[in-house]
Amino acid sequence: MNKHKRIPVAAIAVGCCAALWFVLLLWYERGLDPTDVMGYGILTFFLLWPAAALLASLAVSASGFRWRWVFPVGFGAAELLLSLVISGIVQGILLFLLPAAASLVGTGLGALIRTGMRRKEKHSARMESSAADSFDRLALEPALRCSICTGEQVAGFLDRKTGKFQEVSVIASREDLDRFLKTWKISEQELKKFTDRHFKNGIHSLSSFSAFCGCRFVYMPSSAVSIARISSIDFPD
Repeated sequence: MNKHKRIPVAAIAVGCCAALWFVLLLWYERGLDPTDVMGYGILTFFLLWPAAALLASLAVSASGFRWRWVFPVGFGAAELLLSLVISGIVQGILLFLLPAAASLVGTGLGALIRTGMRRKEKHSARMESSAADSFDRLALEPALRCSICTGEQVAGFLDRKTGKFQEVSVIASREDLDRFLKTWKISEQELKKFTDRHFKNGIHSLSSFSAFCGCRFVYMPSSAVSIARISSIDFPD
């Protein structure tokens, strides 16, 4: 993930946690029944804020943000500050350690996720490199087969000697074509485009047969085929 994407992830995480912090504060300031104070404390200091610290730290760490290891201290300090604003005193070190520990766990999980993503990217790069190296340009010609029946496109290679087409991947979108070109390190100008010769041969055979039977064969590009009989053949009883 590049630098421009890391900063928005960190900014979004900090913004969401700051909004949650103010919501929790406003919730208390609006007034709570004495019987609800204990429930509010458990929900806020032991569930909601530690969970926010875990999720935000995981997202920031997975994005590769450089200052991700500062987040545990920040979440612990934020919980102590919320306790101070609400009660006027610092409740204890536990309120610092709980969100800080949750943030550390999230940071560690995010680091593991990022390590796995980097390994996958390196593996993909090695696969692309080996695929490009295994492409014999003297024997094979990159090609794109287009079906005149269904419009399906398949990228692959044509054997320069035998003319046999080796399918590699189905091209359903521009992204698929770009991935094929990047994997095999070829340009779009090198692609030889051709139609499905088997389908063309089938059309030719069907046209010949329909003419023999006194029928007219009409091919529609939208894959619709109609046979209209224009003469009749009388068979003896």
